[in-house]
Amino acid sequence: MASFSDLEEDDSITEDSNDSEDEDLAKIDALLDHFSLAVETFTAQNSISSLLGCRKLQVMISCENYQCLKNEVLILDCNFTADCIPVLINLLASPYEDLAIKSMQLLIHCAEEILITRVDDVQKIADVIAKGRSTQFLRSTASLVYACMKYLYQSPHIIPLLQIVVLLIKSDDVKVLKEILKAWTVIIINRHTIFSYIRDETDDELWQLNMDLIPTGYACEIVASQSLYLQNPIVELLYFAIEKFLLDSKVLSYLHNLLRKKCIHSTSDLSEILTIINRLIYHGYELVQKMIDEDVVSTIFKCSEMSPGLDRKMITSIFADMINFASDDQVRDLVQKHDRMIIYLFASLIDQNKYKNMMPSFFGLHSVVSKCKWLPNLSKEMKNDALAQLRIIHTNGQPEVSALAEELYSFIQKFK
Repeated sequence: MASFSDLEEDDSITEDSNDSEDEDLAKIDALLDHFSLAVETFTAQNSISSLLGCRKLQVMISCENYQCLKNEVLILDCNFTADCIPVLINLLASPYEDLAIKSMQLLIHCAEEILITRVDDVQKIADVIAKGRSTQFLRSTASLVYACMKYLYQSPHIIPLLQIVVLLIKSDDVKVLKEILKAWTVIIINRHTIFSYIRDETDDELWQLNMDLIPTGYACEIVASQSLYLQNPIVELLYFAIEKFLLDSKVLSYLHNLLRKKCIHSTSDLSEILTIINRLIYHGYELVQKMIDEDVVSTIFKCSEMSPGLDRKMITSIFADMINFASDDQVRDLVQKHDRMIIYLFASLIDQNKYKNMMPSFFGLHSVVSKCKWLPNLSKEMKNDALAQLRIIHTNGQPEVSALAEELYSFIQKFK
C-alpha cells in the first residue's frame, strides 16, 4: 500500500474517455449542474416542482447522446420524489462517467432528507464500485456512504454499506479515505447496535463473515502513513476504536509523533491524543514497555510546558496508570529515568482538595512504593503536605483504601 503522506492530491479522472464523447460529456455536465440545483431546492423545501423528475431520470438512462437527453428532459416537468432514488442509482452504471458522478452527487444531496430506501439499491452501489470506477466517482461514493451511514446503521442496509467501506478503505486516494474513515467511525461508535443487528438477522457463519469484513489491517496501514491530510479523522477513529488496534505498535508511534508536532495542535487536540494514549495503557505492560522505549513521558512533559492549559488530571492519569499497569522492573526503569514523573504525582496529590480527585495520584504512588520500594528526594514541605493528604484519605476511605494509605504514609515518613 502506498504511503499516503507522499501522495499528491489527484483531482483527475483516471479512466480514459472516448474522444468522440467529450463534447457530449461537457454538455451533460452543465445540464446536470442544473439538476443539482433543483435537487438542493427540493431537499430544502421538500415539495418544490423542479426540472428534475423521476420520468426524466428514467429517460436519461436510455439516452445515447446529449441532444436526446436534453430534448427529453426539457419536455418533461415532474416533481422530484423518493421514487427517483432507484433511478439515480441505476444511472451510476452509465457509460457517461460525468453522468454517473453527478448522479452520485445528487444521491448525496438526497441522503439526509429521503435516504436510500431499499437494500438492493445499496447493493447496486457496491456492485458498481467493484467493477472499478474513476477516482472522482469513488470520492463521491465515499461521501455518500458517510452521509448514509449516519442514518442507516440500524437497518438492513448496514451489511452492503460495510461491503462498500471495505472496498473503499483499500484506496490510495486520501480524499476517499478521509470520508471512509469518518464512516468507519460511525460504525465503531454504534458497533454494539450494528453487530447485534447482524447477529440477529444472519446465521452464525454469515455473521462471522461480516465481522471479518472490519478492515483493521488497512486502517493500521493508514495510521502508519502519518498523512497530515488524514490526521483528524484518524485521531477521531482511534478515540472511539482504540481496542481494534491494540496489537499494532504503529498506533502508539503514530500518536507519539503527533505529540511531537505539538506546535500544530490546539490544547483540545493534545487532550484528545493523550486520552487515546491513556486508553492504550489499560491493555498491559507490553504497551507500557513501548511507551518507555519511545520515551513518551518526556514528550508529555514538553507538551505540558508548551500548553499550560493542558488538563493536569489527564497527565496524572497517564503517569499513574503507566505505573499501575507496569511490571516491577518497568517501574524501576521509569523512576530511574523520570523521577520528576513521581514528583508530578506528589504535586497532583497535594493540589487536590477533593477525596475522589486524590485517588489517581494516590494509587500511582502506592504502586511505586510497593513495586520498587523507592521514592525520589522530596522537599520537607512536599513531604509534609503529602502526609497531610494521606491522613485525609485514611480518614475518609473505605477500609481497603485506608489500609493502603497507612502503608504509603508509613513508607514516606520513614524514607530518607
